[in-house]
Amino acid sequence: MDQRLNRPDAATLRCFVAVFLPAPVQEGLAPILAALVPPRGGGRAVAAARLHVTLRFLGDLDEAWVARVRDALRELPGRHPLRLHLDGLGRFPPRGAPRVVWAGLSGDAAGLVSLAERVEEAMTGLGLAPEAKAFVPHVTLLRVKDPRARLPDLEPLAARLERAPFVLERFGLYRSTLTPEGPVYAAIEEFPLAALDA
Repeated sequence: MDQRLNRPDAATLRCFVAVFLPAPVQEGLAPILAALVPPRGGGRAVAAARLHVTLRFLGDLDEAWVARVRDALRELPGRHPLRLHLDGLGRFPPRGAPRVVWAGLSGDAAGLVSLAERVEEAMTGLGLAPEAKAFVPHVTLLRVKDPRARLPDLEPLAARLERAPFVLERFGLYRSTLTPEGPVYAAIEEFPLAALDA
């Protein structure tokens, strides 16, 4: 990133690009979220209304960078609505002390990956450093704070997932404000996932 546009004395916003799950899907996951929390603490479930798929974390951006990112996302080509469904539960890392529990996504997962790749290409085209890891479609459900925390068995919880298909019709640029109760998200701008190149 061009540090001249992100001076330490400049006001910055903590930003990310994401698609948020529809409200009925968020609400349907609420019982799973409650069941995932370790009985003696050590982990924090994501609030249902905050459930989303992060396409690209951007970090702290000043106003000039926010404007450039917003303009690049407006011009993102090849957008189309994504028909998906929840598919299983997993953890990162798969072995050893877990840090994250996630829900998988199936259906047009390839379309979601393609969208993330186009976002990544647009961001690196602006001069942002490339992401270190390849995008994997998932929804973060629980962040584990204590590596000694005992998680519930994920298999029976996965069987309770509502697998009805849903459609993602927009993605967006969001800001995150960290609070003691967890992050608070606000949209900077949202963009329709309608085909621009049809």
